[in-house]
Amino acid sequence: MGKPMIYLKSILMGMVALIVSLILYVAISVLPLVAQWRDSGSGGIGIVSTNVTIGPVFWIVAALIFAAGFWWQFRRGGQTTKSHGRANGNR
Repeated sequence: MGKPMIYLKSILMGMVALIVSLILYVAISVLPLVAQWRDSGSGGIGIVSTNVTIGPVFWIVAALIFAAGFWWQFRRGGQTTKSHGRANGNR
């Protein structure tokens, strides 16, 4: 496998990490607001919440999560087959 494939796999892993973190963000922050709205008995058609804002901190955290996923896959994908052979007792 060449160098371009390592970068492609690393970018994909960074995107997966970002998507998983986005799902967790929605589950942790937005779903309790929906539950609170449903229990209020307002009977409205849609949800309009001014409490949920996406500020610069969200984008910084998203960039850090992408970078962590990218770096994890890049370091893992950069290992040579020689190191795996020595782990199995081959010299």
